[in-house]
Amino acid sequence: MKTLIKIFRFFLKNLNAIHSGIGFEKLVAAFKIAAIPALFVSIIEGLSKWYIVNQWFMIFVFYAIIIDHILGTIVHAFVNRDFTLKKNGIGLLKKISFCILGYSLFVMIPEILKGVPFLPEYLTMLIQFIVFIWPAGSAMGNMSILTGGKFPPIGWMRKLDRFSENLDITEFKPKTDESSTNNS
Repeated sequence: MKTLIKIFRFFLKNLNAIHSGIGFEKLVAAFKIAAIPALFVSIIEGLSKWYIVNQWFMIFVFYAIIIDHILGTIVHAFVNRDFTLKKNGIGLLKKISFCILGYSLFVMIPEILKGVPFLPEYLTMLIQFIVFIWPAGSAMGNMSILTGGKFPPIGWMRKLDRFSENLDITEFKPKTDESSTNNS
């Protein structure tokens, strides 16, 4: 409520200066009334456009964070028995914050490299995978703990670990079966 009153006073003060002030005061007041709200509107508009373009991806990431948080809470409360509400809240805030901050920083890389053919599309896909796999991989690790390593399969978890180490997307590429014969 205090902020709303401050905004209202700001507009009244500057509108009064436009109405009764001298030339330079009128110019400064008009600039304040036009420029300051325009700055916030353009920032909000840019964020809205960015969210619309990335809406499904962000929904997937937050869904993975929610699943990871639920499963992590269960693991820490009943398996590790080291659950505290403070650590739980801090962990959730960290994961949300770093996913948002990391993605917003990473997404600048393809924008900078727009002139290079195919590279921005590849980097965008890789960046989204990196950001998604952190909470999703953590959730899968918690699932593995809760199922005694039965689900997800150990092979998948190893692929996630290797990808985390070397960022080689080919870790997820199906391997050709060397024992199969080609009759052609």
